[in-house]
Amino acid sequence: MAEAKFTYEGQDIIIQCTKNQKMKDICTNLSNKINVGLNSLVFLYGGGKLNLEKTFQELTKENRICILVDKYENEEICPKCGKILSNDIINELVSSNNNVNSSLKGIKRQIETIIDDINNKEDTNDIINQLKNINVLINNINEDIKKMNNKLNTIKLNFSDDNIKTNDSDNKKEESLKNEITCVYNKQEDEIDLLHDYSEDMKDWPDELKKLYIEGKNNINENNIDICINDKKIKFNYKYKSNEKGNIQVKFVFKK
Repeated sequence: MAEAKFTYEGQDIIIQCTKNQKMKDICTNLSNKINVGLNSLVFLYGGGKLNLEKTFQELTKENRICILVDKYENEEICPKCGKILSNDIINELVSSNNNVNSSLKGIKRQIETIIDDINNKEDTNDIINQLKNINVLINNINEDIKKMNNKLNTIKLNFSDDNIKTNDSDNKKEESLKNEITCVYNKQEDEIDLLHDYSEDMKDWPDELKKLYIEGKNNINENNIDICINDKKIKFNYKYKSNEKGNIQVKFVFKK
């Protein structure tokens, strides 16, 4: 037998393994032990990032391998595909959106200039060049929108929309719509907020805001929503309390 010694948050954790085991399997054992998703951890070995596809014996002839473990900062895991969703993705979306806005403003300015030139019977060649510039700006917009769509596709929540047939009492078949949203919470504290707690004092609120708030309160309760933590249904609550840490999968099942 061999040993993989992981140093995680200042603590040494020993995982027993065989020399022909893939590092991915060994690291999975560690992630299960510390209750943190494999994709949210960084494994460092020999001055670089550990190759999880290598076997123990491909990396060393010793009986023990020492690996430093760190966590990705400000990142979450997509529950559907396991991809890491980082702030970088959000920043890229904002940047692409800003580029689109700038290009649209540029097109508007170009069109206004062309209209003025036509009205003033300016040189046709200048107008043609400006039209070419507009074409370049439109192509830039197309590229930025493609980038935005690609990024948006990586951060979509898993939303299922399935028709479920219920009992056919009195020979009447009913169809109900089952809607689920699954997301991942990074749990660092003993308690996390799952839903907004509708317990505010509304006496000084405007009537319209009171109305919206009461509608929300009527829609978000145990009669309308089931909450599952790691596929296990829990008693309905706006908060979730437990001692576990790390990434937990939360599923909201809308019954109505």
